[in-house]
Amino acid sequence: MTHKKWVSEITRLFRVAERSPDEAIERLNHLVGSIEAERQIDTGEWHVAQTLGIIGAILADNGRHRAAGAAFLRLAKHHQLELVYHERAYVSALASQAIQLISIGQVARAASTVRLAERRAASLKGRNKLLDVAGKALATSRSGKSRTSRTG
Repeated sequence: MTHKKWVSEITRLFRVAERSPDEAIERLNHLVGSIEAERQIDTGEWHVAQTLGIIGAILADNGRHRAAGAAFLRLAKHHQLELVYHERAYVSALASQAIQLISIGQVARAASTVRLAERRAASLKGRNKLLDVAGKALATSRSGKSRTSRTG
């Protein structure tokens, strides 16, 4: 699905919601499934979130506050999953940066970057293997440096 088609569908479903909110909600839920199935084409997470928000808004506008609350909870869970994904990606990017800093001899900056990555990773379940690699590379670079300073 393209963004243009999504906009067209959302516009059409707003008109459907005016006369038949239940039908619009059913079609919007179907649209969410379609977007999720076709994420790689042209629609993505933003479109999923917007559609879920529209579902909640239509339900609230029709006085169906319990159902609207459930729709907004679904939206919140969607955002929570996105945050976790991005937090993991951020930690991995920091770990990659630290490895590169070590490779050019900027060990102090690498240590600072690893500390930041470790703080951000603390709230995530499971270990970040790339962060483990960065931590080991940092430890190795520090032990090599201390041996060099003692011997030379």
